[in-house]
Amino acid sequence: MGCVDHPLAEEKLSSGDHLHVKLMEASSRIIGVDIDEMGIKTLREKVGGEYLNMDLSEIVAVQTPDPSEVFGFSPDVYIVGDVVEHLRDAVALLSGIASLERGSKATIIVTTPNSLAARNTINTALGYELMHPDHLLIHSPTTLKLTVEQAGLTVNSWGYYTVSTGSDALHRIYDVPCRIASRIRPAWGDGILISCTSLATPTPG
Repeated sequence: MGCVDHPLAEEKLSSGDHLHVKLMEASSRIIGVDIDEMGIKTLREKVGGEYLNMDLSEIVAVQTPDPSEVFGFSPDVYIVGDVVEHLRDAVALLSGIASLERGSKATIIVTTPNSLAARNTINTALGYELMHPDHLLIHSPTTLKLTVEQAGLTVNSWGYYTVSTGSDALHRIYDVPCRIASRIRPAWGDGILISCTSLATPTPG
């Protein structure tokens, strides 16, 4: 989900750091889904692959087709990689996925930047805020758990991750205290990763 990574797609394609391209190399079959029609056109031209220009938040549970009718196959895994922080209504998107996979064994992986990251404290001490230009919100573990549960998903496992901000000496030095902090306490990592499945019966509310 969110395969284009707007507005950083061109930059990440050039650097070889585009998530969807890496997933293409590791998957037996993968379909990129995004609402960005021009971004999908760019990916088709530059890396090939299968794509759907659609908004899964518009799928209504009582009218949901089988996943194979939407994608052409039944996915084992949905990756919602750093998408929810861009959305006005993340619950709607996750609810669409949950309704497609209601009661199945498909895994839904959600990642998002961590509001409790040590990096945010360091940046504040340095007097600036480092944030993706398209982010509307930033989650803590508690708010992310509430979001996925309201969408009808249940959390099976948690993880945290750190990122590299650059390969030059200054960025490597900047990353060191963030990595040390995340080793001391994983919840100080740069991002949150959760693995979910869809509940057989959606949670009210």
